[in-house]
Amino acid sequence: MNELAGKVALVTGAARGIGAGIARLFCEEGAAVLLTDILASGEETAAALREDGYRAEFLKLDVREDADWASAIQTASDHFGGLDILVNNAGVWGTGDIETMDFAELERVYAVNFYGAFRGIRHALPEMRKREGGSIINIASLSSELTQSNTLPYALSKNMITKLTKAAALHCTEKGDAIRINSIHPGPIDTQMMVEVNMPGMVDAIPMKRMGQPKDVAEVALFLASDRSTWVTGAEMFPDGGLKAGVS
Repeated sequence: MNELAGKVALVTGAARGIGAGIARLFCEEGAAVLLTDILASGEETAAALREDGYRAEFLKLDVREDADWASAIQTASDHFGGLDILVNNAGVWGTGDIETMDFAELERVYAVNFYGAFRGIRHALPEMRKREGGSIINIASLSSELTQSNTLPYALSKNMITKLTKAAALHCTEKGDAIRINSIHPGPIDTQMMVEVNMPGMVDAIPMKRMGQPKDVAEVALFLASDRSTWVTGAEMFPDGGLKAGVS
């Protein structure tokens, strides 16, 4: 339907999983997409999109590094003419409870999940103002609401993304910017990260009795990136198969 025709998007953590799913759907809807990831395999993901006739490029990006962010924003501008959409999707898993959690592990997870998104917003805003608007989508997690005792670093980092999203959204409205900032909080999604997490019985706990797919998250991201959501900012979206509703 070309919901994103003429738009330029930057997606982090786009080599695989949710990020790759978002990048593909955005391309299918007419956007030019800069895929970024710390994994070099992101080039293969971008190449597959180009082979299908879409405008897609890859750039290696470590979201912990301001210099990498500056390069990514400049690349989006040089290749595609600017930036309209940023998806802060890059993330890492982290475990530990209040007594056993290692502070180095907490800092590692925060550096990617929270500070990575923080840096992304800071670098994207000036470029989006040149286009007189934009949409920033932060991928948080259902773990921001439903915490397990042994995943404290991950849950804390994703909860902070919720607060970051709301504060940044209000900042943009107060500045008079037509830049919307929202968060998506997926439940269990069938990705490599979930394979690594390995939580037995997960499907049985989901009211809809299936794991989510990357496209389930991508469809929500498409709504937030498109002009269908021009009056939505500071919001939280929960594509989770009913998990949050089932325990609230």
